[in-house]
Amino acid sequence: MCIIESFLFYSVIILFFTQTFSIFAILLLFRQFGEVYLSTPESISRDGLSLDKEIPPFNIFSFTQNKQVNSDELIKKPTLIAFISPNCEPCKSLLKDWSFAYEEYGDNINFVLVLIGREKEVKKMIEKNMVAGEQLWDHHKELFQKFGVRVTPFVFAVDQNGFVKDKGLCSYKEQIDLLASAVLQ
Repeated sequence: MCIIESFLFYSVIILFFTQTFSIFAILLLFRQFGEVYLSTPESISRDGLSLDKEIPPFNIFSFTQNKQVNSDELIKKPTLIAFISPNCEPCKSLLKDWSFAYEEYGDNINFVLVLIGREKEVKKMIEKNMVAGEQLWDHHKELFQKFGVRVTPFVFAVDQNGFVKDKGLCSYKEQIDLLASAVLQ
């Protein structure tokens, strides 16, 4: 009887660790699922604000200006609004291309990053990457929800009147160029 009890005891322990690993793997898979799910044009058109819809008014903290800013202050010319997170690898790789695009289009387009996450992580990301453009902190994900964003990095191309002209997942310069061309026409 003692051998059977020992066998059952160790079997339960092994099962516990196996299930814990499986749950962790599933969570990682769901994190990446957003990129796979949104990789088709049809699914991107369903995510976020609809094309030709006006962006919702907002009031949010700006790291760049170190004060609260509102949408009327920021949207005075065509604007690219990118939603990023410090824990997102594609977001981190986007930042270098974002700065190159800022140098190229900065006179004609506003570049606005909406950072989602804890203040310490967000500030570290900004300092480490020397991010160009306006940097907003969406601490409570209010703007994230208002814009209907589900995954990062997601970018909206908005005209000077605040209407969405293009949108989509964005992780490299060519995608930024396509979004910029939508508002520069």
